[in-house]
This record gives sequence, C-alpha cells and structure tokens, in this order.
Amino acid sequence: MVQRFPICICVVSVAYAIVVLLVAPDWTVDDAYIGFRYAANLAWHGQLTWNVGDDPIEGYTGVALPVMLASLMRLGASPIWASKAIGILSLFVGGVFLYRTLGRLAIREAIRSVMLLLYLAAPILFTHALSGLETMLFSSCVVAGLWAVVVWFQERERWRQRISVLCLILLLTSLVRPEGVVLAGVCLATVVGHEARRNPDRLRRLLIRCGLLYVLPAATYFAWRWWYYGLLLPNTFYAKSRAGWNYFGQQAQLSSFLLAYVMAGFLAAGVLLLLGTPRTGWRELCRRILPEYRGMALVSGVGLAFMAVVSGQYLRTDPVMNYAYRYYAPFLPVLLIIMGGLLHVGREAWTDACVGRPARRVVGVVLLTGLGLYQARAYRLEQSDQFVRTLRTARLLRDEHIPIGRYLKANLPATETLVVHLDAGAVPFYAELDTVDFGKLNDEYLATHDLTSAQCADYFYSLNAGALVIASSDRHTLKPSRGGEALIEDPRFERYSFLRDYCSPAFPNYRQLVFLRNDLYARVTGNPAPLRPHPGTTSPVSPSVAFSPPPGNSSATQ
Repeated sequence: MVQRFPICICVVSVAYAIVVLLVAPDWTVDDAYIGFRYAANLAWHGQLTWNVGDDPIEGYTGVALPVMLASLMRLGASPIWASKAIGILSLFVGGVFLYRTLGRLAIREAIRSVMLLLYLAAPILFTHALSGLETMLFSSCVVAGLWAVVVWFQERERWRQRISVLCLILLLTSLVRPEGVVLAGVCLATVVGHEARRNPDRLRRLLIRCGLLYVLPAATYFAWRWWYYGLLLPNTFYAKSRAGWNYFGQQAQLSSFLLAYVMAGFLAAGVLLLLGTPRTGWRELCRRILPEYRGMALVSGVGLAFMAVVSGQYLRTDPVMNYAYRYYAPFLPVLLIIMGGLLHVGREAWTDACVGRPARRVVGVVLLTGLGLYQARAYRLEQSDQFVRTLRTARLLRDEHIPIGRYLKANLPATETLVVHLDAGAVPFYAELDTVDFGKLNDEYLATHDLTSAQCADYFYSLNAGALVIASSDRHTLKPSRGGEALIEDPRFERYSFLRDYCSPAFPNYRQLVFLRNDLYARVTGNPAPLRPHPGTTSPVSPSVAFSPPPGNSSATQ
C-alpha cells in the first residue's frame, strides 16, 4: 500500500486538474484579445502589427504565441479556443517536467507526487490556462529549462545532445516572454562557468554550439525586431516601465503569492529539519542525505537567480493586469523543485532523529498535519476566489467590450479610426477598425514620450477619430482614470456626441462609454448631434447626470 501511495497521489492530481478545467468558468482576459489581433493580422494580412498598413508596433508580450495562433488560424481554428488548448496543454506539460526534474534529482517518489499535487491543484494555474495569454506556456518552458540544465549536468558525456536540447528550450522560452532571456542568460552562464572549471578543453566547442543554437537565432530575431519595429525592446516595456517604481505594490503581491502557495511547504521542511536536530552543518547534512546534492544546488541557484532578476524588474513597473499573480505564477514550479529538495532532506533527518523518540514523531505528525490543512484551506479559498473573479470578468466582456466591438464594426465605415482608453482588447478585436490605444501598450508615441495631459489631448484630437470608447470608474458620471480626464475636459470634446454606455452587473461601477464624432452620430442614429453640454467638458454639468441612450433610432442601443 505504501508503494502505491505515490501513484495514487499522481492519479488524483491529474484527475482533479481535469475536473476543475471542465467545471471552471469559460473566460478570456481582455488583454488576450490584443494577441489575437496581432495573430489575425499576421494570418490574414502577413503583418505582425496592430494596425494593418501603419508603421509596425510591437504591443504583444512575446512573439511565440501570436505566431502559433496565426498558424492555427490559417488551419481554421479560433484564436480563443486555440489559446486555451495551448494553455491547458502547457499546464500538464509543466507538471511532467516538474516531476521528471525531481526524479532526476533523486527526490523520494512520495515527495515528488506531493509536489505534483501542489502544482496541479494550484488555483491560479487553472485561471491562466484558460485566460488566453502565454502565462502557462512560459511557466512550462521555465521548468523545462531547469530540467534540461539538470540533464546536461548529469549526462556530460553526451554533452552535445544535451546542450542542444537546452539551447532550443531556452530559445523558445525567450520567444514566449522577454523574461526568458534572463533564464537563458543565467543557464548558459552557469553551463559555461562549469565547463571552464571542469572541462576547459571542450569549452570552445561548447561555446560554438551555444552560439549556433541560441545566440545566433536569438540575435537574428532581435535584429529583425529592431529593424521591423524600430525599437530595441517591446513597446509594452516602455509603456509599463514609465509608471516608475512600484516596490510596495509588487512586494505585497509577491508576499501574498508566497503565503498562499508555498509557505506551508517550506514551513513543513523547516519543521522536519528542526525536529531532525542534525549535529552536522547544513551543507554536510544535504551532502549526506540528498542523493543529487550538486544537481540540486545547481538548479536551485539557477532558479533563484532567475526569480531575483525578474522580480527586480517587476518592481520598476506597474502591471495593471497582474490578476491571479500572473507575473509570479511561473515561479511556482521553481519553488516546488526547491521545496521538494528541502522536504527530502528534512524527512530523512527527522526519520533518523525519531528512532526511539515517539514523542518527537507525534509532534512532527501534528505540525505537518496542521500545515497540510492550512495549505488545503488556502487552495480552497483561492479556488473559490478565482472562480468568482473569472465569472465576473467573463460577464464584463460579454456585457460591455464584445457588444461594443460588434456594434462599431456593424455601424462604422471600415476607414474610420477608433480610440480606446485603457481596455484595448476585445473592443478593437471585434470592431476590426484601425485603433489607437490610449492605454499605451499598442501606441509607440504614447509609450515612448512623457506627454503632458494637454499633449495627450492634442494627440487625440489630431486623429479626428470616428469613435471614442472610454472606461469610467463611476456609476453615474464620466470618471475616467489614468489621464482620460484630459480628453473629455478639453473644449474640443464638443466635436463628439455621447451614444450610450455599457454596464455590467458584474462590475456596476465600471462602465464603457461610447462617443461618436458628430457627423457619424447623425448618420448612425438618424438624428442630429445633440446641442447640449457633454459630461466632462468645460460647460457646467450636474455631477449626478445619468447617461442614457440617444432617442430615435433604436439600433444604437442594440
């Protein structure tokens, strides 16, 4: 029965993940539609850009997922379902590499199965697998990279094949998200440093192989990107980095993530080590108990260095879409590998120390049971919270963003320009109009220039856009955020007429308001533009004014 326990845990883990994926809300995050738009433009127009025919702009996170989606779209697949299939597949592939990495490190099978359970039961991973973004693809690439490092270290006699696999995995990781370059740099520096000390005779051949399989392809891509987009880094980097340091906000996010997902496991390892009371030093204890101590030290050092550098960069940004710990979710398999090694050492030390001391065994079992119950409760609360959040987000897009995009596509000429303030995902994707993103992610001018509010307003009115979709964070009045006030408080806003607002019961205080240029308003509604002050202009208006659909043509309210 004891021998079957690890197998039972693995089966339960996979079955649980499948059940949760089947009952989880069908949702797609708004930012995913940005990648879908790039994929559609690549698939149908051969241009990996935001607006077909305009100067190229790189507003996606990583090139790999849009290219994958474009290929699948050419085969007839929907980008929404294709992205979910990639996310779900990545979830299970990441679990396989996690389990195999722990096996390579000779971690006890029971501990491996528990680590797999903690991975496949993590609520945020289901959220990201279904979100439509590249988070789970990147996470699986990270843990695959760590596995490849361990394999290279253990099979150095087959170094040519192993370094080739490592380089190709790192190349894919770098194309999925820019942070993959950090992992590649840490891994390759570790490999080269080790070879320089242990096998200097083959260092030159190893450098040549790394150069041909990683450095040259990566440099070719980055050179093409610089030539094609005109910027060294993605436009999203400039848009997010200009927000400045966000130390306390990101520290709170990271702390919350660690408390919910790995604190109990590391405390359990600490309890076992404390009750084990090793007389030898920590390093000697690990060398004696951990079968693959050097491999564990190697992968732990690589993983921690990667997390430290990436976390440091996140402190300089203000990632608005950090839902479900999106930026820290790829850290989870890295932390589980380290946790598995600590639990292996702690378990062996505790077992030896409990011989002839039943009281110590009882204390250990009680403490470990309490920590296990804490982790189970944390996962249960997180899963409930994630279900509620994804349900609300799905309702929000269904009630606001998607209907707006479809309405604009049906009623506006294809030659018109759309301006979206902040939520430039589903609206532009379904509208299929040339769009200027005042959230800055897909507009080079806004992302790379420190514009004043007046300059932002000038830029907006220079576009002579046919429609403006602007988010409001107030139930009754137009209250935009992040610089949107400058657009509506300008006297030139009289050129636009309010069409209607879209509100969802899921977020009653968050609405999307649609304005049309006066000539388009008359054409769409069949009524002249109303000669009345618009909310937010310099004309006096009661703050309690409630928006309502325009009279006349009922099609404007569909």
